[in-house]
Amino acid sequence: MTLKKLSILLTAIILLIPGLQSETDYTTSFNGKIVIRNDQTLFTAFAYVTIGSFKAVDRDRMPPLKEFVWKRLDSGLDPGYKQKIRQDIAPYLTDRMFEYNLTMLALNCSPPPHIRFLKEELEAHILSRGGDVERTMKTFKGLEKFPALLTGFYEKAGIAHLYEDCRPWYDEAIAVYKEKTSRLLDRALKYLKIQPEEISLPYDKVVIILNLIGPRGSAMGPIWKGVKYDVHSPWDSLSWSPHEFIHDMVAPVTKSVKYKAEILRLVEKVRAGIKDSAAEQYYQDPIDFFDECLVRTLDHLVTSDWSKSWERERVKEALAAQASRGFVLCRPMLESLALYENSALTFYEYFPGFLASVGQRIEPGLSDKWAGESCSGQIKE
Repeated sequence: MTLKKLSILLTAIILLIPGLQSETDYTTSFNGKIVIRNDQTLFTAFAYVTIGSFKAVDRDRMPPLKEFVWKRLDSGLDPGYKQKIRQDIAPYLTDRMFEYNLTMLALNCSPPPHIRFLKEELEAHILSRGGDVERTMKTFKGLEKFPALLTGFYEKAGIAHLYEDCRPWYDEAIAVYKEKTSRLLDRALKYLKIQPEEISLPYDKVVIILNLIGPRGSAMGPIWKGVKYDVHSPWDSLSWSPHEFIHDMVAPVTKSVKYKAEILRLVEKVRAGIKDSAAEQYYQDPIDFFDECLVRTLDHLVTSDWSKSWERERVKEALAAQASRGFVLCRPMLESLALYENSALTFYEYFPGFLASVGQRIEPGLSDKWAGESCSGQIKE
């Protein structure tokens, strides 16, 4: 289960992100400004997990920077201290939520050298917004000792110097992400034939945090004081997806009261067939399920060169894999979008026809049919 999937369960969490470094601001046509930053607290947390989780280099589970960090820590730390770290962290590694929860903890801690959980500040902010403090704090249950452990680790492991030596990797990643976000957001806007001002954004800017030694995946955080946070841990390549931003682009129609009844009717046709699937588990609200199917479909189209026939086939395979996980509307949506591409309409103008077209392509036993199809190709998590 990736961080993006898990983040759906914890939308009440407010990310308080102090002490961020290597800030790079730039303008995009999407909403004016995206900021890319590093975070030393995250780096410290996942350096701790790295030396605590691996006793040897594992290239199948270590991207280049993670391997570099592990080697430095393995050669520089006292053997007894390394053993203590492994003993302290071992009970947590069986919890599939651990690295996600630790990410949330690190994002709510003060910067080094004295790492402190900003519990009081977080609770006060949640209360000021009428949020559920108890529900949010469940994320951090059992992790109370980690800020003190990370504070000691920061000094003993020489994290300040190690982090500086890793700076070239981060500088390269920032440059790549700057290019990819600008290009892919522009491409998504052009595909949907909409202007940025047509999108009703609930935030003023986006802060992308690159964590090159964390667990594979990404977590789009909630909005805090007009800022939306997007944590990325790229693995074997510096890939980026406009998935979360496409949600904002299509929200004016998918979340519109005008189309609610028709969307509910479409989802009802397939609901029984996706029972107990990943899609049903994480997107129980029918509108959210429909919206997610659409965004996954558009994501594959926008990040592919849809002018090439072989790319079309790859997208079909990828969406068949999505269907096997319960996102069964992706395939009829893909076919309906092919009709949209041949029209002169914007996506907003085409949307009523899109709903009708999708409805015509929903067949009995849709999920059973797709579950057996090819699951090759990239799966957007």
